[in-house]
Amino acid sequence: MKKLLSFLLIMFAFIQCSNEENNSDCSANLLRGKLAIKGICLNYTIQLVSGEIDKDLIESEWVDEMTGTVYNDVFALQNVCDFPSGIEEGENLILL
Repeated sequence: MKKLLSFLLIMFAFIQCSNEENNSDCSANLLRGKLAIKGICLNYTIQLVSGEIDKDLIESEWVDEMTGTVYNDVFALQNVCDFPSGIEEGENLILL
């Protein structure tokens, strides 16, 4: 759980490409995720769906103690200011 809370900030810097030259660079670094758990007090768990990331930044397997559900490749939300407010559990995100 410690990893989940430690490294999330970098995951929510949304990429914006301003010209055609940068579009290929942006798509090469693109990460996609989904909101796995929308907990109280913005205690959200995000699951990596596609893209490559340093495995030390995410939990390869995490069990929700409340439900017993096992999640793979997840991390917790740290920066609530950059997170879309209207997103619901199961919805997809562009991470990086």
